[in-house]
Amino acid sequence: MTMTMTPESPGSGGCPFDCVVVTCPNRRSADATRAVLPRVFDRAVDAGGGPRPVLLAVADPEGRRVGSGGGTLNAMDAAVRALVVARGSASPAWPDLLAAALAARVLIVHS
Repeated sequence: MTMTMTPESPGSGGCPFDCVVVTCPNRRSADATRAVLPRVFDRAVDAGGGPRPVLLAVADPEGRRVGSGGGTLNAMDAAVRALVVARGSASPAWPDLLAAALAARVLIVHS
């Protein structure tokens, strides 16, 4: 399925998300997903010339299956930390993380 988001979509460019996270059951799967994610995203989404969101592939903690709820929490943690770092903070403090979490538009795809 190909999805095209138009520039009228909310967010920068044509993508309405600040971060796209794919959850993976283990590190090997996350590494493989990380390798193809930028190409797949660029083919599937017309960013309308806008900046690409932060793209992440996140493995379940310690290789243990944590389910959708645990995977969602793990993905949000990774997304918020990555967004804070992408905005220039080398050592994200709790207030920065909380502000980023409240303002972020994050798409989580469970694999």
